[in-house]
Amino acid sequence: MSILPKHRSARWFDLALLFLLAVIWGSSFLVIKVAVETIPPTFLTASRLVIAAFVLTTVISLTQRSLPRGLHDWIACLFVGFFGNVLPFSLIHWGETHVDSGLAAILMGTMPIVVTLLAHISIQDERLSLKRMCGVTVGFSGLVILVGWHNLGHLGNALLSQLAIVGGACCYAITTLYVRRYVSASNLSMAAGSMLTGALLAIILTVMTASPLSYSVSWVSVLAALFLGLISTALATLIYFRLLSRIAATTFAQVNNLVPAIGALLGVIFLNEHLSGQQLLALLLILSGIYIINHANR
Repeated sequence: MSILPKHRSARWFDLALLFLLAVIWGSSFLVIKVAVETIPPTFLTASRLVIAAFVLTTVISLTQRSLPRGLHDWIACLFVGFFGNVLPFSLIHWGETHVDSGLAAILMGTMPIVVTLLAHISIQDERLSLKRMCGVTVGFSGLVILVGWHNLGHLGNALLSQLAIVGGACCYAITTLYVRRYVSASNLSMAAGSMLTGALLAIILTVMTASPLSYSVSWVSVLAALFLGLISTALATLIYFRLLSRIAATTFAQVNNLVPAIGALLGVIFLNEHLSGQQLLALLLILSGIYIINHANR
């Protein structure tokens, strides 16, 4: 018999999934950097969405679920497929061809701020408060410290690439709030439907903008694309939709502050890297920001 009440056990499981999602997304920046060395950004977007769509529709079939049926649900799938997958993937993939992964991480950290501000307008029970703003500020400060102040000096270089990554972060923020407010389909059905529509849109975009046959693609990039499709997209999407239906949008958005922190911890565990005082301070600020926002949501 469990010592914790069921609702507390479920909450801890959701937090564990949030941590797993941070690990998956935290590793994605490095994997994207490897993939775009020989794969065009739009073709990489199409590849990972086609792989993820195949996986999720297979899961739908094996579990005897169904794809979305109503017009409203398919419109939602189209919205999420474009703003939650095709557009941000393409923007981030292209941005990382000119921006290093550290600066990309700090630019992606703008998402929690956007979510907090938009949630105040669109979600009745997530109004903006001083405590929530303090939590976002503290968490983002930790993100800046972890990446390093020296990266801020490069904000003038490759401006369009940096704006593209910020645009990707804004797309994720908009999608997060849209799903919480308007999506009525089941989590798995919505995940599969949005991947199918996203894959179709990405294929059309690739045909219009890229010439993949003119590139010499390396096996390392192919393996990176497979990881992005299977883990960073298919598995992450399943976790994403489960969490969005169970926790506050502003709490969920803090996963973007956890991403660089997880990257540092993985380096210590698997590469025997040294965790500096600067990194420890950053981790403390990031986790403190998440605690403040969680407390505000309660």
